[in-house]
Amino acid sequence: MPPLTTIPCPVCSNPLTPIPRRPWLFRCSACRHWASTLAPAIDSLADKDALDQSSMTAALEPLRRANYARILERLARLVPGHNKKLLDVGCSSGLFLDLAQAHGFHPMGLEPDATIVHRVRAATPPGTPPKNILQGYFPDALPNTSPADRFDIITFNDVLEHIPNPRHILHACHALLNPGGILMINIPNSQGFLFRTANLLDRAGLHKPLDRLWQVGFRSPHLHYFRPAGLARIAAEQQFKQVASLSLHTVRIRGLWNRLTADKSASRPFSAAAYLGVLATTPLLRALPDITALFFQK
Repeated sequence: MPPLTTIPCPVCSNPLTPIPRRPWLFRCSACRHWASTLAPAIDSLADKDALDQSSMTAALEPLRRANYARILERLARLVPGHNKKLLDVGCSSGLFLDLAQAHGFHPMGLEPDATIVHRVRAATPPGTPPKNILQGYFPDALPNTSPADRFDIITFNDVLEHIPNPRHILHACHALLNPGGILMINIPNSQGFLFRTANLLDRAGLHKPLDRLWQVGFRSPHLHYFRPAGLARIAAEQQFKQVASLSLHTVRIRGLWNRLTADKSASRPFSAAAYLGVLATTPLLRALPDITALFFQK
């Protein structure tokens, strides 16, 4: 790979500038988009991951349920009617699919991690219809692209930041949506309190918080940290119109300790300090949210 300084920013096409203290971290001085050269390894064995996947999933479920409910309520207003076709890209074990079906949508999931898909299928009780999940990468794993196979809604829940070329992904979304269809993307926000704080600590030599936010050592690290305006800019170039946005909860005290300790590379003192820090800064977390959901219409 050539030096990243010769690679254009995925948002504004200006050169990305390296951050000297972190060899894998880069920033666009023009639009302030953040990018990394961390290498995904989704197909690696789970026991080589720095993350206890089952503990993390259980710890995050209450938070995700609350955020997903708000997203689905907004989608129901933007795309009224029953049984609208919804594709959730990077659906993991299918929690969003279950909630979408309960809201009256006709959901389908796409998940690149074969281990997760196998686990979901193996856990399906006998006589129960399996979840509608395909294994593979978006958009290549989708079987057809004819008008009859288009979707009314496509969603990315904490997924786009893990994908190398967001412009290509949004272009594919536009082709796969029905006219008037909705694309929903929720992303970690580089203007959020946690991200800003982690950067300040990193400059002071405390690297672990920033490593954790970028998911260094995980099978699917972050490749981007977007500003909402940057993502909206890419969407507009692909002929999308932004129609709504939501600030989502970043953390909940319930499950927080298990979430922090699911990172097997984190020491107990670090986890304890992070836990106390979140408790002390809850008002700032609400004022400067670290997760934003953006809704775009074709």
